[in-house]
Amino acid sequence: MNRKDIVNILLKKRPSDYKSRAAAERTVKAVFDTIAESLINGDDVMISNFGSFKKVHKEERIVYNPRTLNEVITVPAHDAIRLKTSKYLREQMNR
Repeated sequence: MNRKDIVNILLKKRPSDYKSRAAAERTVKAVFDTIAESLINGDDVMISNFGSFKKVHKEERIVYNPRTLNEVITVPAHDAIRLKTSKYLREQMNR
């Protein structure tokens, strides 16, 4: 599923809430932009019945190149995003 699919689903489920496709696209863009800005600022994002997004710092580490299996590569320290799914979502997926 991509952003376009989400817009289409919004238009099908709530046609009276959106006057045009552009309005639904602006809403979806605003939601994702807000989530991204919060994570960039270091804030956690929690969405009920879905999960929580958290910015985590990964330390520098040394790994083996999977193509050659003998070449050592240093992966630099970086920030990543971790998603922890809610109990409700896990239960729904494992029915």
